[in-house]
Amino acid sequence: MTAIDRSTLHIGPMTDEEVGILGRWAADEGWNPGRNDLDIARAIDPEAFIALRRGNELLGGGSIFSYDGRFGFMGLFILRADVRGQGLGAWLWQTRARLLEQRLQPGAGIGMDGVFAMVPFYARGGFKLAYHDLRFEGDVPALSEPAGLSELSSVAFETIAVYDRACVATPRDRFLKAWLAQPGAIGRCIHENGVLRAYGLLRPCVTGYKIGPLFADTPDHAEQLLTGLLARIPGTERPNETIVYSAHWDHVGGAAQHPGVVGDQIWNGAWDNASGTVGVVEMARQLSAAPRPKRSIVFAHMAAEEMGLLGAYGYTANPVWPLETTVADINIDMLPLSAPTRDLPIFGKGQNDLEDRLQVLAAAEGRVVTDDREPDQNYYYRSDHFPFARAGVPAIMPWHGVDLDEGGTAVGLPAYRAKFAADYHKASDEWSAELDFSSAVENLTLLYRLGLDLANSRDWPAWKPMSEFASVRARSDAARQ
Repeated sequence: MTAIDRSTLHIGPMTDEEVGILGRWAADEGWNPGRNDLDIARAIDPEAFIALRRGNELLGGGSIFSYDGRFGFMGLFILRADVRGQGLGAWLWQTRARLLEQRLQPGAGIGMDGVFAMVPFYARGGFKLAYHDLRFEGDVPALSEPAGLSELSSVAFETIAVYDRACVATPRDRFLKAWLAQPGAIGRCIHENGVLRAYGLLRPCVTGYKIGPLFADTPDHAEQLLTGLLARIPGTERPNETIVYSAHWDHVGGAAQHPGVVGDQIWNGAWDNASGTVGVVEMARQLSAAPRPKRSIVFAHMAAEEMGLLGAYGYTANPVWPLETTVADINIDMLPLSAPTRDLPIFGKGQNDLEDRLQVLAAAEGRVVTDDREPDQNYYYRSDHFPFARAGVPAIMPWHGVDLDEGGTAVGLPAYRAKFAADYHKASDEWSAELDFSSAVENLTLLYRLGLDLANSRDWPAWKPMSEFASVRARSDAARQ
């Protein structure tokens, strides 16, 4: 390593090109900066970045961000790898601190991210340890969207700004507005009875995503919000266009709901609807392991379906993601528990073209999409897909096939009728090692492909011309242009 003559060096404001180089160095170090971080900082504070140069050669740099002169922050700081170990870092760090202090109002504080081992060095520069900050990364397990969250954009910015001011060292409204509006970000909040209780943002980074800020009134609010931000697989190109996989997790209760019943007094609901709940969780697990799609995918467990679809109605009345740009709802309620079947019944055949897309996928497996054979039951109006349909979102729900690969309908139809009569909404609907999930796996595989195809497409599924829901969807056509 050749010693560098400091008389040949100078420190000054960075150019846009140099800011980009600094970001690439940070990514190469594995720091994984946000894709929009530096652009936002430079737009809000054009003097936020300084460079260490030898002639026109960039050797290092860092940020000295000013929050309108009231507070300063020393963030990104890096030297080119081949010039380290010569004391240039300490020199540049001290110069940054001095230049930032000159940009602030008298007495204004300065914060910084640091490394715990360097605390003695920071202390010599006038800093003291404020708190420990732990950062975690990894692959997110399959999670379901919790109830009670709202889209952050549904809340007035001034309300968010007021909440934010109570959580940070200084008002930062200009920065916050730009941060929340950055491309590809997902904002969620808990807004109860007109009061903001928590808010957070998921933003795209060089690799994956980071969450920040996340502020909440209580640890429970924070956990609820964190789960909601992680439960979505954000799209890489059109993250605000959403495919929903849904299933209800409630059943019909226990002894209190069935007074006078003798014997087993717990209605476990293994078929209705632990099977569908597990189906959504498995869908989340498989899709989160696949390459990220262009659109976003949400996994939602609805409450109170058995009380009249209340959870799904609650969601569509206060959606976390706009219904106008919700591509489809794929609802899973009571997966088939049988040997493989040739038929794939759906509720509401003839309503929308999701069935045509599903038919193409089914045909490749030698299967055929059919109606549910029980039109008198009005099944399309009896599960959590219906509130989505009523709000105009194309929705589909598969049902139990009866045309067995071996035995056909002669065997399959009586077997299905017997199981339905024996277990539907009865305490006998319990787990058994003898349950056959072969047909369930067949259906889930096709629903996986259907959702993934939609998530990587620009298509918008449509209602059939005679569907009563077509006119509802048409009112929001402009949002999908």
